[in-house]
Amino acid sequence: MTVYALIDNEQKLHIRRGEWRPELGPEGADHVPLHPGTGMAGFVNDCGFSLPDRCPRNLIGALMAIRLGAVFRPLAGPLVFTGWNPAGCGSEVRDLADNHIETLTDLHRDLTAVLDGTYGGARWWAASVRELAADLRNSATPTAIALGL
Repeated sequence: MTVYALIDNEQKLHIRRGEWRPELGPEGADHVPLHPGTGMAGFVNDCGFSLPDRCPRNLIGALMAIRLGAVFRPLAGPLVFTGWNPAGCGSEVRDLADNHIETLTDLHRDLTAVLDGTYGGARWWAASVRELAADLRNSATPTAIALGL
């Protein structure tokens, strides 16, 4: 049983305890590395972009991942955040700690407020979020290229 956060297809945040992999779908999990200092990792459906009916683009999830140190890339489908220990024995995945949950909750609230126009904080930060969101919306869908055919 793992304590994890889920950003679902409706961009809502849920804190849950249990097995996180089924949240992503049966295709498998793709690791979304975050900055090591966060002590967290992200995971999305490995085939999300090839399943647009089940895995729509997750704008809030992608913004959260990028703000937590992930490389710029659109994400599709549900996004799970877990605790992460790269030196973990057996598994690097750990429970989210209380400070992780607070960080994710605050970040989700602020990003959602920026996108719906109700954010009352720093204007420069809101402008950078809106610009990043526009770039994500306009990004091409990643594709797989078969090599060696």
